[in-house]
Amino acid sequence: MSAPVTTVQVVDKNAMATVQLVDGSPMLTATVVAQAAAMTVQIVDRGAMMTASLFNPDGSPWIAGPVPVMDSNFLTGIVPPGITFSRASGATLVDATGKVAWAPHNLIPFSESYSAATGGWNGDGMTAEPAGAGVSGFTNASFGFSSSSVGTNFPRTQNTDAAAGQTVTCGAWIWLVAGAGTVTVTPAYFSNGSWKYPVADIALTATPQFFTWTYTPTDATTLGSAFSLRIAHSAAVNIRLSGVQVCRGAALQPYYPTSGAAYEGPRLTYDPVTMAPLGLLIEPTRTNLVLSSSNLASLQTDQSGNTPDVALAPDGTVTADALTDNATASRHISYFSLSGLTVSSTYTFSSFLKESTLRYAVVQLSAPGGLIYGALVDLRTGVVLEERQAGSPSNRSTLVTKYGNGWFRVAVTMTLGTTTGTTYAVVATSNSATPTYDANNDPTYVGTGQSIYVWGQQLEVGTEATSYIPTYGATATRANDALQVPRSETSGTYCLEYFSLRAPGKPLGVLMSGSDELATMQALGYTATWNNSVEGGGAYTNVSTSVVRKVANAWTAASQSVAENGLGPITIASGLHPVTSYQASGSFSGGGVGANGSPYLLRRLRFYTSQLTSPQLQSLTAP
Repeated sequence: MSAPVTTVQVVDKNAMATVQLVDGSPMLTATVVAQAAAMTVQIVDRGAMMTASLFNPDGSPWIAGPVPVMDSNFLTGIVPPGITFSRASGATLVDATGKVAWAPHNLIPFSESYSAATGGWNGDGMTAEPAGAGVSGFTNASFGFSSSSVGTNFPRTQNTDAAAGQTVTCGAWIWLVAGAGTVTVTPAYFSNGSWKYPVADIALTATPQFFTWTYTPTDATTLGSAFSLRIAHSAAVNIRLSGVQVCRGAALQPYYPTSGAAYEGPRLTYDPVTMAPLGLLIEPTRTNLVLSSSNLASLQTDQSGNTPDVALAPDGTVTADALTDNATASRHISYFSLSGLTVSSTYTFSSFLKESTLRYAVVQLSAPGGLIYGALVDLRTGVVLEERQAGSPSNRSTLVTKYGNGWFRVAVTMTLGTTTGTTYAVVATSNSATPTYDANNDPTYVGTGQSIYVWGQQLEVGTEATSYIPTYGATATRANDALQVPRSETSGTYCLEYFSLRAPGKPLGVLMSGSDELATMQALGYTATWNNSVEGGGAYTNVSTSVVRKVANAWTAASQSVAENGLGPITIASGLHPVTSYQASGSFSGGGVGANGSPYLLRRLRFYTSQLTSPQLQSLTAP
């Protein structure tokens, strides 16, 4: 039996979902045609009655209340519209396959247009041609170079050189508009005083062809160009380019068009083992002080040998090195030494390690004044078997993070003393879970030519290891991540759901700082006053890195209040943060440099155009 179709419209917090009811006699079934995946609808047939239950995406019951004008869920794998992102450097993430990878980027500042400005193009004697149509279905616009005579030219970008040892992949659409005789294009790069050609000459035609090539210079190029072409032509010629890319690593990224600046995109990151989405990674500025992070040959050793590029690394390349003991009755270590570190500052040393023919390893920091801290780790299980210290350094901690394919990232943290001198970052092998140690807290034993795998070492200022920063013969800095929400309201409420990556005992929360014309909400470490206020008079003793935290911040021109995890809300004390003439533009960032910054995973962000009440703030932030 068929019954007339009934249509029910349900208005939720984002948009409208249409529910079509069909008589299944005697049961009713519901087919949801959703215009926004903001809720689910459960229909229950109770004879002559029918009830409907509404659920949020996380499975929690939907409760009628204030409606946000923006509700961004970063666990979906996309950055929603209405949000802008910036970071002035490259950065890494864990991709959806569990590998360490570069964040979305395109190093070419002008990918579809010609410009002679800084970062633009050098025609090498060729004349720039005006903008034209792009490649249908792939790019928006194109530009060109022409020459009226026979010759060989090297049109190229003026952007930053590729570093020695850093693999770069380039790509571009190229085609011939006009020209007689033979016209060939050869991808090129300049290294060690001469042009190098990673692929053979290719004849140009009037049909757009996509060229891609990869190279690794042995020294820093000297022409200020990571993208170069050799155009050989036996007569006058006119060529066009579009969709130009330069990417770090051995593969092209998806194409990101640029028009004046290189693109450095947001980092939607994943669990390296389960591959589950974790949210948007936001980190402060950090610098890796290890000069060659994945090249053990550049480090010093004692009674050990280094064999480069023998195993599959966490980034999927065969770039992991083997650290092998020798037959001496001694310690067997690889180490990096550095003078001039800031006294009384906290440093974290991390290294990716994997069992080869040895199961155990020690990761350790040794600082002037006899301060030593390290941990013995089982590379089969990831268990910290023992922590050892000398001189009682403060703020010491160890964190082991599991990655795929048997890899673990081991990080040790401690605060240096007031004595100046040389600090050592050490990786030592061990043939036992209960080794004998020397005076430097390094395991000692008679080696038998056994090894562990090592990759991706990092020494940074801060209380925790942040995302891996590759280096190629010099220190490298990852800039602060910043997320902007451009709005113009003079009152409103932000609700932020995040996952703290701060070390245990190091608080992270959301503050709203402001000036007379702009209010920003930033993830920063609490001040003592703020900390005590939000926690109801008690200071943090441990901020769990396994708990999702929720913070809501509501304000008008006259007042501001904050609630966290159902606590509060509190009113901002006068003078702590001004609350005059606030606007709604939100800025969510890593919040500072080094130990002052706060790394976290942003999971969900909501914005309401009114200052919500205290009960509403508590409800929004309830665990």
